[in-house]
Amino acid sequence: MNLPIGIGLSEIEMKISQDSDSCDSNDLGQELILKTQAPGDGKYLIIETKRWAISDEKEVDAFAGILKQFIVENR
Repeated sequence: MNLPIGIGLSEIEMKISQDSDSCDSNDLGQELILKTQAPGDGKYLIIETKRWAISDEKEVDAFAGILKQFIVENR
């Protein structure tokens, strides 16, 4: 995001969700929070979740793609 000189973006947050997996004891689905924080010495990617299940290589690749896209779009 290109902001005017003198304006900085300190945090961005995105919540994504998916259905519960077959080993999950609740049926409410799963949520994952991705956010950036920029305390002044660089920008960090923060990942928060209680549970986010991935069952195969395609899902790993898709998840990696989401992370990469989030990082690239929020530099």
